[in-house]
Amino acid sequence: MDDLSDPLVATAFANPFTTDTALLRATAAGSRQAFALFVRRYHTAAYAWSSHALDNPALRARFCEIVFRKARDRATEAPSDVSRWLLEIGFDTAAQLGVPNASTQQDLKALWIGGVVKEALSHLEPLDRELLQRPELAIDEIDQSRITAALGKLRALLAARGVLRKAG
Repeated sequence: MDDLSDPLVATAFANPFTTDTALLRATAAGSRQAFALFVRRYHTAAYAWSSHALDNPALRARFCEIVFRKARDRATEAPSDVSRWLLEIGFDTAAQLGVPNASTQQDLKALWIGGVVKEALSHLEPLDRELLQRPELAIDEIDQSRITAALGKLRALLAARGVLRKAG
């Protein structure tokens, strides 16, 4: 049962900068809400990956279900680099499902990271997202400083997801 007064669970819901590790610790402690947030964080990446690797839509859904179930069941084993760990679970699952050469396809790793970046971008304000995706729209120093601030926020979000190392 979820108890938001429990510090472990409360941390998982504090903000989008909560680390994957914190979400999985809360998941291991029994929080279904923390697990739902974790799935939401990685669903775009898993779906992009499976859409490229698997031809069958039903198999794509099954793949995502298996990957997230394995992550939930192994939540206590998760290393600090959760994104890579989850990607490895994806490659193992694809091999179990008989996907040919899935473990050797480098473009799948790029799709995975792209999905993680897309989810992280969704936490930025629309104007910040637009300026990061189309910096040529910046017309003055205010826009330039906004880009710098948005980039810092994006870096922090990606660090929380294990895609970038925290600076400092």
